[in-house]
Amino acid sequence: MSLSATHIRFALNIKNEYKVKNINDYLAGTIYPDSRYVTKIDRELTHYDELLDLNFCKNDFKKGWHVHFLCDAVNHEITDHSFRELYQNEYNGCYNEEKWIIFTAIKIIRDIEDFKKININDHLELFDVIKNPNGEKPDDIKKYNDIIKKIYIDKKEMTIDDACEGWLSLGVEKNLVDKIKVSTHKLHKDKRLTKRIYDFYDKIIIEYPKIIKKYNE
Repeated sequence: MSLSATHIRFALNIKNEYKVKNINDYLAGTIYPDSRYVTKIDRELTHYDELLDLNFCKNDFKKGWHVHFLCDAVNHEITDHSFRELYQNEYNGCYNEEKWIIFTAIKIIRDIEDFKKININDHLELFDVIKNPNGEKPDDIKKYNDIIKKIYIDKKEMTIDDACEGWLSLGVEKNLVDKIKVSTHKLHKDKRLTKRIYDFYDKIIIEYPKIIKKYNE
């Protein structure tokens, strides 16, 4: 998954293409899929290929949900090819723990940069939108929204520690979060790599229409 600041930045950048009327529903939709960390529903219920079908976009919430998966899809495709040297020893065509940690570290570094490009405080009402398309408990959705809100709101800048505290709040085990933190700090010290990660967002903007076209041909 991309992290929430990246998802919100991406959603805001392309919202005009989706003729969004209710921005709060749209942004709530784009952070909704990762509520699964709190609601404990299967990932397959919030992340699946059919979300790329433009016919799925029946309302602003579903448009945001679609845009979330679109961002994840292009993100994974580019990351897997652009940063493979970081996990060559672990690469086997699928995720394992080491590869997931590296992917997550990259996402944290990019999320910190994406946070600088948006003002989430302008969109506080998105966290009041409680929708449960998979029958989740509304209180669990609210708990998730509150976690995301706490990570980002009223901060001048994001830190690696902020991001890792967020992972803990989402229920990721501390020993795994500690590994993520170590990996993120290690990657962040490499200034050339950090710039590549920052520049990665421009590739997402270039490549995402190809993903849509491929699925909707």
